[in-house]
Amino acid sequence: MIKKISAAAVTVLILCGIFSHNALAETVSIRSAKLTAQVQSHPFVMRITDSSGATLLETADVIRFTTVRGQKSPSDKGREEPWTEAGTVVALRDSKDRIEIEFGAGINQPSLAQAAIYFMNENSLRVECRVLNKPEVNRLVIKFKSGPDEKYFGMGERFASAEQRGKRIYNWTEEGCVIGCKDTIKTYFPVPFFLNPSGYGFLLDDTHYSEFDFAKAKSDVLEITNWNNKFNFIIFYGPKPLQVIENMTAYTGRVKIPPEWAFAPWVSATAAKLQGTKDGPSHVRKVMNDCRRNQIPASAVWSEDWVWVNPVLMIYSDKIEWKLNRQRYRDYEQLAKDLHEQGFKFLSYFAPYLGVKTSGFKEGAEKGFLAKDNEGKAAVFHWLVARVGEPDLTNPEAREWWQKNFFQKSVDLGADGWMHDFSEYTPASAKFSDGRDGWAVHNDYPRLWDMTAREFFEKARPDNDFVFFIRAGYTGSWKYAPVMWTGDQNMNWEKFDGIPSVIPALNSAGISGFPIGATDIAGYHCVASSPTDKELFFRWTQLGALHPVMRTHESSGCTNNWLFNSDQETLMHFKKYAALHTRSSRIFTRSRTRLRTAAGR
Repeated sequence: MIKKISAAAVTVLILCGIFSHNALAETVSIRSAKLTAQVQSHPFVMRITDSSGATLLETADVIRFTTVRGQKSPSDKGREEPWTEAGTVVALRDSKDRIEIEFGAGINQPSLAQAAIYFMNENSLRVECRVLNKPEVNRLVIKFKSGPDEKYFGMGERFASAEQRGKRIYNWTEEGCVIGCKDTIKTYFPVPFFLNPSGYGFLLDDTHYSEFDFAKAKSDVLEITNWNNKFNFIIFYGPKPLQVIENMTAYTGRVKIPPEWAFAPWVSATAAKLQGTKDGPSHVRKVMNDCRRNQIPASAVWSEDWVWVNPVLMIYSDKIEWKLNRQRYRDYEQLAKDLHEQGFKFLSYFAPYLGVKTSGFKEGAEKGFLAKDNEGKAAVFHWLVARVGEPDLTNPEAREWWQKNFFQKSVDLGADGWMHDFSEYTPASAKFSDGRDGWAVHNDYPRLWDMTAREFFEKARPDNDFVFFIRAGYTGSWKYAPVMWTGDQNMNWEKFDGIPSVIPALNSAGISGFPIGATDIAGYHCVASSPTDKELFFRWTQLGALHPVMRTHESSGCTNNWLFNSDQETLMHFKKYAALHTRSSRIFTRSRTRLRTAAGR
C-alpha cells in the first residue's frame, strides 16, 4: 500500500486543531524469526530489533548527500558542493517482506532518494539506499545512535586495536605505515564490517572509499560516509559473535582451508637481500640443510628474489616482468627438485605490476589487457619508485593472459605457490573493462588479484596442493586466498607497527572474516629502526608459533639482521617453537578431518 500525506491535508489538520507531531507518526514493519525492521515516517526513524524487542540499530538523523569534484585520490580535498538533506518521508510502501521508502526535502516535494529494506534470510537484513537522478553524487551519509556502552570490533586488519569505538576509520587499501606510526589506521586490508557484541554485525556492501566515525565526533552517534551515490548495508544477526561471523561469511564467502603442509613452518631464503647478486641456490640450500640437520619440522622454503632486477631496488624497477633471473638462479629447476626431495615445498613471489620498459607491458597494452587511463591508453603509475601498469583483472581474458604468461611459468619451474604481494596501488583515475573506474575498483583490486591466483591453481592443481599468501585484501578476499600475513612491520617494539601491532591486526582480521593469518618473523622494515636483534627474534618466534601459519622473513635488506640460523642457540629456540606450532597444527588438522567426516564432506 502507498501512504502519502499531502500539504493540503496537513493544513486542514492544523486548522482543525487536531494536528500534532505524534499524530503524523506512522510505523510499518517486516519480521523474520530473528529480526524486526521498523520504519517510522514522521519523523523518519529506522529501527532494527531482535526477537526480544531489544534495539540493535537505530537511525539518528536524516539522509544527507553531496558531490565533491576534482579529486584524484582520497587525500585531495576537491571542491565540495552544498549538502542536500532528504529528511522527509514522502512515500512509504510495505508488504509482507519488504519496505520501500522515498525521501524528499519536505512534504509534497519531489523524491530525492529511496530505500528498500528486505530480508535475505531470517538472520540477514539488507538495506539499499540510493540518490535519485544524480549520478554525480559521491558522498552519502547515514547516522545511527550509539549507546555509551556499545563496542565495535573488526573493520578488517587494524594495527592499533581490534575495537574501534572513539576512532574514525577509513577504508582504502594502501601501503602500511613505515615511519612515525602513531595510532595508525592505515591498512593493507580494510573491510567495512564491524561486529557489535549486542548481537549483530554490520557490512557496508560497497567497494568505494568509506569512513566510519565510531562515536568520535559525537559520543552518541555512529556516522558512516560512503563515497558513492548508493549506501547498501547488511545486518547479520547472531546473537553470539561466532554466529555473526558465520552468517556474514555465508554471504561474502569463506576461506578454503589450505593443505596440511601449510600449517608447518615456512622458512625464508632470499639471497639478494643478504648477498647482493651472489648465488641464490647456495643460500636456499643452506637454509634447507640447516632445517633438516637440526630436525626443524619446516615444510616450505620461500624465496622472493627469483625475478629481482638488482638487490638495491629489488623488484621496484621499470624493468620488472616476472621472468626468472638466471644470473642469480642458474639451476632453479634443479633447486626445486632438491627441495621437493627433502620434503619441502618451494614458494616464490608475485605482484600485479609490469614495468613500462618490458615486453610484458608492451604486449598487455597492445592486447588491451591493462587498466587504462582517460585517453584509453595503458594507465601508468608509480609503484613506489617504479613506473608500471597493472592487468585489468575485471577482464577474464586479461586474467587468463596473466595466468598463462606468468603464473604457469613459475609453476613449470617448480614453484608450489608464492607470496601474492601488493595490489594496493590502483589509481582512482584508471578505467576498467567492466565499466568501473578506479574509485570503485581500488579496494576491489586485491580481491580480483586473489581471484586470479585461485582460478589458476584450481585448474593447475585441483588437488589443493598449493598456497599463496596475501597482505592486501578487501571484503571477500578470504574466499580466494588461503593465507594472509600482516604486511611489513618494523623490526622493533613499536606499538603501532612493531611486534605489538601484530596481535590487534590478526584479531581484527579474524573478526572480519579471515582466520588464517601469519606474520613476518621477526619483522620486515629497518628503515626507521635497527635490524632485528636476538631478543626480538626470540620473542617474535614465540608469537609466530602461536599463529595459524608460522613463517620467517629475512627483512627488507638489512644485511646484519638476526635470523633463525644466526647461532646454535637461536636454531634450538626456533626448533622448539616450530615443534610446538606443528603439534598444535596437527591437532587442528585432525579436528578438521573429523568435522568434515561428521558433516559428510
